[in-house]
Amino acid sequence: MKQRRPRNKAGLAAVLALAVLAMAGCGASQPADSAAVLIAPPEYPPPPAAASEAIKGQLELLHSPDALERAEAVRMLGELGGEASPAVGYLVVALADPHPQVRRNAAEALGRIRDPQAVEPLVTVMEQSDEDWGVRARAAAALGELGDPRATEALAAALADMVSHVRLPAAVALGQIGDPAAAEPLDSAARLDPDLGVRQAAREALQKLPPADRGHPATYRE
Repeated sequence: MKQRRPRNKAGLAAVLALAVLAMAGCGASQPADSAAVLIAPPEYPPPPAAASEAIKGQLELLHSPDALERAEAVRMLGELGGEASPAVGYLVVALADPHPQVRRNAAEALGRIRDPQAVEPLVTVMEQSDEDWGVRARAAAALGELGDPRATEALAAALADMVSHVRLPAAVALGQIGDPAAAEPLDSAARLDPDLGVRQAAREALQKLPPADRGHPATYRE
Protein backbone atom coordinates (compact mmCIF):
# COMPACT_ATOMS: atom_id res chain seq x y z
CA MET A 1 0.00 0.00 0.00
CA LYS A 2 1.42 3.38 -1.00
CA GLN A 3 1.67 5.57 2.06
CA ARG A 4 0.92 9.30 2.11
CA ARG A 5 3.22 11.94 3.45
CA PRO A 6 1.57 14.76 5.43
CA ARG A 7 1.02 18.07 3.70
CA ASN A 8 1.58 21.46 5.25
CA LYS A 9 -1.62 22.89 6.75
CA ALA A 10 -1.41 26.11 4.71
CA GLY A 11 -4.85 27.21 3.66
CA LEU A 12 -6.60 25.13 6.31
CA ALA A 13 -7.12 28.16 8.55
CA ALA A 14 -9.14 29.94 5.89
CA VAL A 15 -11.38 26.93 5.28
CA LEU A 16 -12.05 26.39 8.95
CA ALA A 17 -12.56 30.07 9.73
CA LEU A 18 -15.41 30.14 7.21
CA ALA A 19 -16.96 27.16 8.98
CA VAL A 20 -16.99 28.87 12.36
CA LEU A 21 -18.62 32.01 11.00
CA ALA A 22 -21.44 29.84 9.68
CA MET A 23 -21.76 27.98 12.99
CA ALA A 24 -21.55 31.00 15.29
CA GLY A 25 -25.14 31.95 14.57
CA CYS A 26 -26.42 28.46 15.33
CA GLY A 27 -28.08 27.70 18.44
CA ALA A 28 -7.91 12.92 26.16
CA SER A 29 -4.89 14.58 25.44
CA GLN A 30 -1.16 14.70 25.73
CA PRO A 31 0.16 16.47 28.87
CA ALA A 32 1.43 20.00 28.36
CA ASP A 33 4.53 21.58 29.85
CA SER A 34 3.83 24.19 32.53
CA ALA A 35 5.96 26.89 30.85
CA ALA A 36 4.14 29.43 28.69
CA VAL A 37 4.44 29.09 24.92
CA LEU A 38 3.66 32.45 23.36
CA ILE A 39 2.19 31.94 19.90
CA ALA A 40 -0.59 34.19 18.62
CA PRO A 41 -3.98 32.44 18.33
CA PRO A 42 -6.26 32.52 15.29
CA GLU A 43 -9.10 35.04 15.34
CA TYR A 44 -12.32 34.01 17.05
CA PRO A 45 -15.74 35.66 17.03
CA PRO A 46 -17.22 36.79 20.38
CA PRO A 47 -18.70 34.01 22.58
CA PRO A 48 -22.32 33.17 21.68
CA ALA A 49 -24.97 34.65 23.95
CA ALA A 50 -26.55 31.21 24.39
CA ALA A 51 -23.41 29.71 25.94
CA SER A 52 -23.19 29.06 29.66
CA GLU A 53 -20.80 31.08 31.79
CA ALA A 54 -18.53 28.04 32.10
CA ILE A 55 -18.27 27.75 28.33
CA LYS A 56 -17.83 31.50 27.86
CA GLY A 57 -14.95 31.44 30.35
CA GLN A 58 -13.12 28.79 28.35
CA LEU A 59 -13.85 30.55 25.07
CA GLU A 60 -12.30 33.74 26.42
CA LEU A 61 -9.11 31.78 27.11
CA LEU A 62 -8.88 30.90 23.43
CA HIS A 63 -7.72 34.50 22.89
CA SER A 64 -4.71 33.95 25.19
CA PRO A 65 -1.26 34.42 23.62
CA ASP A 66 -0.15 31.36 25.62
CA ALA A 67 -0.72 28.32 23.41
CA LEU A 68 -0.71 25.94 26.35
CA GLU A 69 -3.43 27.95 28.08
CA ARG A 70 -5.47 27.70 24.88
CA ALA A 71 -4.82 23.96 24.72
CA GLU A 72 -6.11 23.54 28.27
CA ALA A 73 -9.23 25.60 27.53
CA VAL A 74 -9.96 23.42 24.50
CA ARG A 75 -9.45 20.28 26.57
CA MET A 76 -11.86 21.54 29.21
CA LEU A 77 -14.50 22.21 26.56
CA GLY A 78 -14.17 18.61 25.43
CA GLU A 79 -14.66 17.43 29.01
CA LEU A 80 -18.12 19.05 28.95
CA GLY A 81 -19.24 16.72 26.16
CA GLY A 82 -22.55 17.57 24.50
CA GLU A 83 -23.05 20.50 26.86
CA ALA A 84 -20.30 22.30 24.90
CA SER A 85 -22.17 22.19 21.57
CA PRO A 86 -22.30 26.03 21.44
CA ALA A 87 -18.48 25.94 21.32
CA VAL A 88 -18.20 23.65 18.28
CA GLY A 89 -17.52 26.51 15.87
CA TYR A 90 -14.73 27.81 18.09
CA LEU A 91 -13.16 24.36 18.31
CA VAL A 92 -13.27 24.21 14.52
CA VAL A 93 -11.19 27.41 14.41
CA ALA A 94 -8.85 25.86 16.98
CA LEU A 95 -8.15 23.08 14.46
CA ALA A 96 -6.05 25.69 12.63
CA ASP A 97 -4.18 26.97 15.70
CA PRO A 98 -0.43 27.35 15.03
CA HIS A 99 0.39 25.17 18.04
CA PRO A 100 -0.11 21.41 17.49
CA GLN A 101 -1.25 20.72 21.07
CA VAL A 102 -4.20 23.05 20.60
CA ARG A 103 -5.09 21.33 17.33
CA ARG A 104 -4.81 17.88 18.91
CA ASN A 105 -7.05 18.86 21.81
CA ALA A 106 -9.56 20.50 19.48
CA ALA A 107 -9.92 17.37 17.38
CA GLU A 108 -10.32 15.23 20.47
CA ALA A 109 -12.86 17.65 21.98
CA LEU A 110 -14.96 17.59 18.82
CA GLY A 111 -15.11 13.82 19.03
CA ARG A 112 -16.29 14.01 22.62
CA ILE A 113 -18.98 16.60 21.90
CA ARG A 114 -20.27 14.56 18.92
CA ASP A 115 -21.94 17.42 17.10
CA PRO A 116 -22.46 16.57 13.41
CA GLN A 117 -21.34 20.08 12.43
CA ALA A 118 -17.79 18.91 13.19
CA VAL A 119 -17.72 16.19 10.51
CA GLU A 120 -16.72 18.28 7.52
CA PRO A 121 -14.04 20.33 9.35
CA LEU A 122 -12.48 17.12 10.69
CA VAL A 123 -12.60 15.58 7.22
CA THR A 124 -10.80 18.69 5.98
CA VAL A 125 -8.07 18.10 8.56
CA MET A 126 -7.62 14.56 7.26
CA GLU A 127 -7.67 15.62 3.61
CA GLN A 128 -5.19 18.44 4.20
CA SER A 129 -3.03 15.95 6.15
CA ASP A 130 -1.99 18.13 9.10
CA GLU A 131 1.80 18.10 9.50
CA ASP A 132 1.46 16.84 13.10
CA TRP A 133 0.57 13.15 13.19
CA GLY A 134 -1.06 13.56 16.59
CA VAL A 135 -3.62 15.89 15.05
CA ARG A 136 -4.32 13.43 12.25
CA ALA A 137 -4.71 10.57 14.72
CA ARG A 138 -7.13 12.48 16.93
CA ALA A 139 -9.14 13.70 13.95
CA ALA A 140 -9.50 10.10 12.77
CA ALA A 141 -10.63 8.96 16.21
CA ALA A 142 -13.08 11.86 16.46
CA LEU A 143 -14.62 10.96 13.11
CA GLY A 144 -15.14 7.45 14.40
CA GLU A 145 -16.99 8.84 17.42
CA LEU A 146 -19.18 10.91 15.11
CA GLY A 147 -19.95 7.83 13.00
CA ASP A 148 -20.84 9.73 9.84
CA PRO A 149 -20.32 8.04 6.43
CA ARG A 150 -19.19 11.40 4.99
CA ALA A 151 -15.84 10.64 6.61
CA THR A 152 -15.37 7.25 4.94
CA GLU A 153 -13.30 8.42 1.98
CA ALA A 154 -10.91 10.54 4.05
CA LEU A 155 -10.44 7.77 6.63
CA ALA A 156 -9.84 5.18 3.91
CA ALA A 157 -7.15 7.43 2.46
CA ALA A 158 -5.61 7.70 5.95
CA LEU A 159 -4.95 3.96 5.87
CA ALA A 160 -2.01 4.95 3.65
CA ASP A 161 -0.61 7.46 6.16
CA MET A 162 3.15 7.22 6.80
CA VAL A 163 2.51 6.87 10.57
CA SER A 164 0.96 3.69 11.99
CA HIS A 165 -0.49 5.68 14.91
CA VAL A 166 -2.70 7.42 12.34
CA ARG A 167 -3.56 4.32 10.31
CA LEU A 168 -4.75 2.43 13.39
CA PRO A 169 -7.43 4.93 14.56
CA ALA A 170 -8.47 5.38 10.94
CA ALA A 171 -9.16 1.64 10.70
CA VAL A 172 -11.02 1.65 14.01
CA ALA A 173 -13.09 4.65 12.90
CA LEU A 174 -14.08 2.93 9.66
CA GLY A 175 -15.38 0.04 11.71
CA GLN A 176 -17.37 2.40 13.90
CA ILE A 177 -18.93 4.02 10.84
CA GLY A 178 -19.68 0.69 9.18
CA ASP A 179 -19.84 1.99 5.62
CA PRO A 180 -19.51 -0.88 3.10
CA ALA A 181 -17.50 1.48 0.89
CA ALA A 182 -14.60 0.97 3.32
CA ALA A 183 -14.43 -2.78 2.67
CA GLU A 184 -11.74 -2.76 -0.02
CA PRO A 185 -9.24 -0.43 1.73
CA LEU A 186 -9.80 -2.23 5.03
CA ASP A 187 -9.25 -5.61 3.39
CA SER A 188 -6.02 -4.32 1.87
CA ALA A 189 -4.85 -2.97 5.24
CA ALA A 190 -5.78 -6.23 6.97
CA ARG A 191 -3.57 -8.17 4.54
CA LEU A 192 -0.72 -5.81 3.70
CA ASP A 193 -0.13 -3.18 6.39
CA PRO A 194 3.37 -3.61 7.86
CA ASP A 195 2.11 -2.96 11.40
CA LEU A 196 0.46 -5.84 13.26
CA GLY A 197 -1.77 -3.51 15.30
CA VAL A 198 -3.11 -1.86 12.16
CA ARG A 199 -3.75 -5.23 10.52
CA GLN A 200 -5.70 -6.40 13.56
CA ALA A 201 -7.68 -3.15 13.76
CA ALA A 202 -8.58 -3.47 10.07
CA ARG A 203 -9.74 -7.06 10.54
CA GLU A 204 -11.91 -6.06 13.50
CA ALA A 205 -13.35 -3.17 11.49
CA LEU A 206 -14.22 -5.54 8.65
CA GLN A 207 -16.22 -7.68 11.06
CA LYS A 208 -18.48 -4.68 11.69
CA LEU A 209 -19.38 -4.41 8.01
CA PRO A 210 -22.18 -6.40 6.33
CA PRO A 211 -21.10 -10.05 5.88
CA ALA A 212 -20.83 -9.72 2.09
CA ASP A 213 -18.21 -6.97 2.52
CA ARG A 214 -15.87 -8.60 5.03
CA GLY A 215 -12.96 -9.50 2.78
CA HIS A 216 -10.96 -12.72 2.65
CA PRO A 217 -9.82 -13.73 6.15
CA ALA A 218 -7.99 -16.80 4.87
CA THR A 219 -5.46 -14.52 3.17
CA TYR A 220 -4.66 -12.46 6.28
CA ARG A 221 -1.23 -12.81 7.89
CA GLU A 222 -0.29 -12.49 11.52
